[in-house]
Amino acid sequence: YLSPNRVRGTRSSGMRGRVKVALKTDVIVHADDAWLGLSRACGALSKALKAQTLQVVLSDSLVRYASFPWRDELRTADEDIAFAILSFDDIYGANASDEWHLAFSLARPGESRLMVAVPKSLYDLLSTNFSQSLPAVKSIQTNFTRALTTHRKALPSAGWMINLEDDSTSFGSWNTLGWTWVNTIRHSHGSQVDLAGLLNQELTISGISLNANQPVPVAVRAPRLNQAQLPQLDGVRFIPLKAIEPVFAPLEVRA
Repeated sequence: YLSPNRVRGTRSSGMRGRVKVALKTDVIVHADDAWLGLSRACGALSKALKAQTLQVVLSDSLVRYASFPWRDELRTADEDIAFAILSFDDIYGANASDEWHLAFSLARPGESRLMVAVPKSLYDLLSTNFSQSLPAVKSIQTNFTRALTTHRKALPSAGWMINLEDDSTSFGSWNTLGWTWVNTIRHSHGSQVDLAGLLNQELTISGISLNANQPVPVAVRAPRLNQAQLPQLDGVRFIPLKAIEPVFAPLEVRA
């Protein structure tokens, strides 16, 4: 798991993926040093965990999301990418997409998709197994998309999901026509988060009016909170998602 301030790793076994070893190391993860600090941290964790392959999960703070609407006139994957690039540049500035790798969620024809943007230099580093210096990277996910996959059976057919991390909170909503809203709010590492206030803000901006007689289902993945700590908000039915994390032992990484 890669976040802006920390890298964590686990080694699991068995059909249920029971965690046997869990380690973490503090490191500033950014592109300014060509991801050197990240590479060293991942190398040390991989060695300590005796990893043979790697499954990478990126913090939502390191990526960008967008709801990508269905357009009948787009016929091929290349046309999808071309339109996504235009949309991304419209949001983040001219040619901003040059530095990002874009990918989409799977969807049926007519459904809006979730678009994920990963820094291109980071994606290239991961897809080449850290320039062939580490075990093979078998998968790259974001924390938000992993939560969607892990908890898909508990999610409503139409509703919202909140994914709370140490340094960001992501919100997404969907209905029978696909994705309707997605946004990530970044905050100071480990700071207190007004979850109800942020959700109310996102609901308002996205055009949702709350009605106590028809509460909006909102699934919440928040490892730092237990069910009793979830906020109360009229017109919202919170659905806690099980998110038990192991205790991570610190690992010192030498420069």
